[in-house]
Amino acid sequence: MAAACAACLVWFLNTTWNPVIEQSISRMMDGAEIRGGAFKWPGTAPVVVLGYNSFLGIVVNLDTARVPGQVPDLQVELTPGYWRTSSLLGYLSWPYPKGWTWNLNRTNLDPWWGAWKPTAGALAGLLAVFCLLATWSALAVLYSLPLRLAAKIFRRPTTWRDARRMAFAALWPGAIWTMAALGIYGLQHINLVIFLIAFGLHFVVGWIYLLLAVFWLPKTASASRKSPKNPFGDPASAKPAPKPRENPFAGRG
Repeated sequence: MAAACAACLVWFLNTTWNPVIEQSISRMMDGAEIRGGAFKWPGTAPVVVLGYNSFLGIVVNLDTARVPGQVPDLQVELTPGYWRTSSLLGYLSWPYPKGWTWNLNRTNLDPWWGAWKPTAGALAGLLAVFCLLATWSALAVLYSLPLRLAAKIFRRPTTWRDARRMAFAALWPGAIWTMAALGIYGLQHINLVIFLIAFGLHFVVGWIYLLLAVFWLPKTASASRKSPKNPFGDPASAKPAPKPRENPFAGRG
């Protein structure tokens, strides 16, 4: 299940982000570089859109006081002193490494990205698998506590190990829900807000399956135990008493 989720994520990145990255590389100018903690751009236009779609935008912004315009779901801005990302959740800025020198012209970036693109996709998939397994393991331990409590209330015996395994499995329908939402979002049938709402609802899907799982547990096995003999039961149903042995001395005079 984790591998399926990771494959869905890699498909999304390859479908939505990769075209913007390749378009941005094709529009890089000779002389563009990062050197000494600063970004240098040979052009004179204050704002240059290198690549853009509704999911990702990469922009050169030489005038930080100027708003680049319509912001996609995630926008990356290269400014002279730092690079920043902007999205629905806000802004984040990072300085360029002072000891880092990187030539950003197309002749340098095009073969570099062509060589590293498969590796980047594989690393993204492996990172997603690791994060999902770690998150699911932690949630399974957390969810096993109310599951054990509900099982005790409804007299459905279970062990801590079985409760954790059931909680782990109850997370998978939510994962399928998220994959479907990510696929619909990647096909542009819903926007980022609807996707975030759907992502939040995937927790509710897991809770529903977790609650329903309690009622699929076997009931307490009291009925299967051998019940003691009822002293007030029907005598006819009781085992008949043994017939007394015949007296060999009867009838002799």
